[in-house]
Amino acid sequence: MTINNPPIYSHRRTGLPVTRVGRIGLRVGSAVLIVVTLAIGAAFTSRQPSTETRERPFTIVGNIGKPVNARTFDLTVLGVRGAAVITDENGPHDTSGVWIIVRVRLTARNAPTAVNYAVLADAEGRTYRATERIDQPLLSLRTLEPGIPVDGELAFEVPVSVADNLSIRMAKQETDLRMDALAQIHLPITSAEVDEWHASTKPVTVAKPGASQ
Repeated sequence: MTINNPPIYSHRRTGLPVTRVGRIGLRVGSAVLIVVTLAIGAAFTSRQPSTETRERPFTIVGNIGKPVNARTFDLTVLGVRGAAVITDENGPHDTSGVWIIVRVRLTARNAPTAVNYAVLADAEGRTYRATERIDQPLLSLRTLEPGIPVDGELAFEVPVSVADNLSIRMAKQETDLRMDALAQIHLPITSAEVDEWHASTKPVTVAKPGASQ
């Protein structure tokens, strides 16, 4: 009679034993992997443009005398002058800086629109809004009809030290410029002109808007 003996199973570990040092190494390796993964994620995130950058206005730069397309309207700068004092129906308005008066032509493109944002920007990017010390009906209150150019002047109060390096910026929206078109035109102003304007005591009247002749 043949007797089949059952197989003998070994309870010995066939692999190398995991020592305490090995376990610590595994933990350290896992921690390093996590740190590296987080670092890569942070680097990827840091390379993404910020919300402010993604939604910044689209600046269209042009030259004096040439129309610049600002999406809903065209801006043309016709000229620039300055003064130490401007006047309106409420009397003279002086300044510790200098008044910059920009003559512009605005033309709605495809639909009635208004232009609500007008600033001068200096070489450092600081902006100076169209003054609220006088009525400026070319902004906000006037609706432009498509294809009908309207000429007028805008007055800005700026420091003398920046007046010879300015650009006018105009857009449809008054405050929220995100992803909107922004027309920008550099103004040809010399230091000598600024000095002359600043020294003059003759009041200057800002021209009211009217249909282009």
